[in-house]
Amino acid sequence: MSAHLFDGFCELARLNLATCRSIFAGSREHFEGIMSAQTPEQLVRNQVDMLPWVASQTAGYTRAYMEIAAETAAKLR
Repeated sequence: MSAHLFDGFCELARLNLATCRSIFAGSREHFEGIMSAQTPEQLVRNQVDMLPWVASQTAGYTRAYMEIAAETAAKLR
């Protein structure tokens, strides 16, 4: 039982590290876009353009987290 819990926590740690890596890379691109904006409209557009990426990251993390939780729970039964 404890081995299954440990495996689940390890998978969650890997997911968190991968998500952080992806977010930092995306944040760098977002920051570069903000810094290149010449007008307030460009600044807002750059921020709005980032929303689909943020939604995708959030959905991917949630889906992976739930899969890990479900697999771990199934192993514990």
